[in-house]
Amino acid sequence: MADDENGTGRITRPTSDEVISALRSSGWLLEQDTALTLEKNGFYVTTNKAFPDPDDPSVSREIDVFGYRQLFRSDELSFSVGARVIVECKQSTMPYVVIGAPTDARETGDPRKEQVFRFPSVETGRVDLGDGRARLKTTPAREYLGLDKLPGNPWETDFIGNQLTRLERKKAWLADNRGIFTSLVYPLAKAVTYQRSQSNRSSYVMHRPGQDWATIDFYYPLIVTSAPLFFVDATAANIEAVEVPWVRVKREIKSAKVDGLFRIDVVTSESLARYLDKRVNDFCSAVTEVVESDPQRFVTHQDHDYRSRGA
Repeated sequence: MADDENGTGRITRPTSDEVISALRSSGWLLEQDTALTLEKNGFYVTTNKAFPDPDDPSVSREIDVFGYRQLFRSDELSFSVGARVIVECKQSTMPYVVIGAPTDARETGDPRKEQVFRFPSVETGRVDLGDGRARLKTTPAREYLGLDKLPGNPWETDFIGNQLTRLERKKAWLADNRGIFTSLVYPLAKAVTYQRSQSNRSSYVMHRPGQDWATIDFYYPLIVTSAPLFFVDATAANIEAVEVPWVRVKREIKSAKVDGLFRIDVVTSESLARYLDKRVNDFCSAVTEVVESDPQRFVTHQDHDYRSRGA
């Protein structure tokens, strides 16, 4: 008998506790717990969501947990706004460590792969250079729309990491990042790249309701881990490891289709609900209020206030 491992002629059956322990150690329950937390926060959730590899569409990839929440929809304007949480889960008893530094003005102002607007910037004026010459003045979409000042906005973070590693207990604690890039960071970057490719971004200057659909999407790529999480500020005079509930890490990727800087939040499983409340829900609720007050502003390529003044 194939399942007779003890030579007694009886099939070996695990106890309930042994089944649960095996599922938990393999990460299956972490995925289910993560999906349930997203559902409780108003997201439509899919586990093990498949998508074609951006570098090789003949290859199917999957992400552990995917959640979508619609923030606004107008059939009259053919326009919607949504938030997408993309999660890779990692069951581990060994701590994760993010190494980085405080954010600066450049990090705060950089364009992001994790936000897709209908237009990246808006013409909001002209600067007279003399002799009949002028330079267009443009404003990034997030500033033009007033989103960068909303509570919990994704551009506002105190620290940013550039390295992610995991500690292992041998005779002493050792840091080892083998497999982290290929099993966590790269899959999330691929998923964000694919999702971006599915967003409706019309090339027309003015949106044409009824003829094309416009979308604005906010992506939250996450690594959710059962392990403790530490952050190390490598620029501090006295370097120390501080345990944190979540922290952001930034990595650059260069491949045929996956290209650019990707920002990923590493979150402990016990802090996920609080993270969603403070870093996702607050912002999403505020975005909904802003869009409802003037949805046309989100789909117009040029500043209609500026244009109406004839400036």
